[in-house]
Amino acid sequence: MGNAGQFGYAAANAMLDAKALAHANAGVASKSVQFGAWAESGMAADSNLSERARRAGLGLLTRRDGLRAIAEALRV
Repeated sequence: MGNAGQFGYAAANAMLDAKALAHANAGVASKSVQFGAWAESGMAADSNLSERARRAGLGLLTRRDGLRAIAEALRV
């Protein structure tokens, strides 16, 4: 399912993880949350990609579940 364009996402996520760790080490509250593909929006909303994900056994995050997960992650 991967493609060359995902390199940028991986690099950006690694940078955000490092920044969150640096903040935590400095005593500043910080979180880095990474989600998989969302079913109803973004690039995975494309029906072909959505179907490929399902065939590969990958579940897609619904908008409702994704927003619930964000709320939980932001809970202090």
